[in-house]
Amino acid sequence: MNASTSMRLNIPITIMTSTTSPPPYTETAQHTPNPPSPDSLLPPNPKLSAKHTQLTSLRSQLEPLRLQLRNELHTQSDELYVQRTEEYLQRKDEYLQLEEEYLRLLEGWARQGREYVRLDREEVVMERGYLGLFVRGLEMDGTYAVGELSGESGRWRRSAVKEVQGDG
Repeated sequence: MNASTSMRLNIPITIMTSTTSPPPYTETAQHTPNPPSPDSLLPPNPKLSAKHTQLTSLRSQLEPLRLQLRNELHTQSDELYVQRTEEYLQRKDEYLQLEEEYLRLLEGWARQGREYVRLDREEVVMERGYLGLFVRGLEMDGTYAVGELSGESGRWRRSAVKEVQGDG
């Protein structure tokens, strides 16, 4: 077939209409079990643990709201849906602000550790786990560590170490 030739298919299309609306979309929350608190190279940090508790509490309030919004999309009036969406967005803003405070606190605390001296903020944000933060950092002995800072205990555990060249 050359470029100037066009082909038209005649396929009958039937549009079916229904007087009943489709059932609402339903989604259920999937709970991930919390891993055990790791042993640490750094001492526990009560401030960090308290902030993590706040963050976890707010996160647990957000998820049911999000699911409720999705499930009510087709069943509620526009006004009520907009009102609930605004409530959810306000809660989400509170959560993001608290998360930002938590990350700043975590960053400052991690820099005080004897071995763990640098925290790459982007990787902290991208690799955030359900319970703790999975972080990477260049250690003083020239290794690049990957591990988890547990929010519950505020403790650091290395899960992998590799040698790095220069700045890493």
